[in-house]
Amino acid sequence: SADLKLPPASITKIMTLILVMEAIEGGKMSLEDKVTASARASSMGGSQIFLKEGEVMSLRDLVKSVVISSANDAAVALAEHVAGSEEDFVELMNQKAEKMGLSNTHFENPTGLHHPNHKSTARDIASIMAYAMNMKLCRKVLLTQSYTAPCVGADGAKFNYNLYHNLMVTKFDEIPVNQPKIVKVAAGKTGFTDEARFCLVTYAESSDGHGYVCVTAEGDSYNACIADYIAIYNTYAKP
Repeated sequence: SADLKLPPASITKIMTLILVMEAIEGGKMSLEDKVTASARASSMGGSQIFLKEGEVMSLRDLVKSVVISSANDAAVALAEHVAGSEEDFVELMNQKAEKMGLSNTHFENPTGLHHPNHKSTARDIASIMAYAMNMKLCRKVLLTQSYTAPCVGADGAKFNYNLYHNLMVTKFDEIPVNQPKIVKVAAGKTGFTDEARFCLVTYAESSDGHGYVCVTAEGDSYNACIADYIAIYNTYAKP
């Protein structure tokens, strides 16, 4: 069912990452840009780092927050910084999807929070992940498993957000039995909403550097997703 349209949940954020990094590559902004969280960004539910309105973080640290902690608030802050508004950023997302030939993908937000018209497919998500892994800046961020993100509060006080990629750190890295035989899972993006259930895309490499991308959706749990990934990689990844 590679072309079945399904809600992609937070896997959406890979496209958000691509657009941010392309804006940097195009010289429109820098990883060192300072971004102030808006009321809109700070009001996001779901997965977040709990930004408060007026808090300031660098673009670099917001990007890390989006990928490692799947932060909806950070994703909206980035969208507003890149395009001026969340709505204009979503338009850019859909334009990019069209240019990439992703005819079964339509975005309604940069986060993946549920919307009935926010859809993609396993095949399209695989294309998005492969595209991101072929971008130097995206690849570096997606391979990051933990990070300390400095922040300045609206009152000027400095503090840190400590980020770690729960799936990559606890499921694939610390428990060797959870790694497939031929490849090592090096990057991934999780997604979950009540409607989408457990979604996952991972990138794995063999010892000779050959890359593989795998996508699953509508899982019962991340553990169930990982069991499927191990079986799929062990079946199709070649030494």
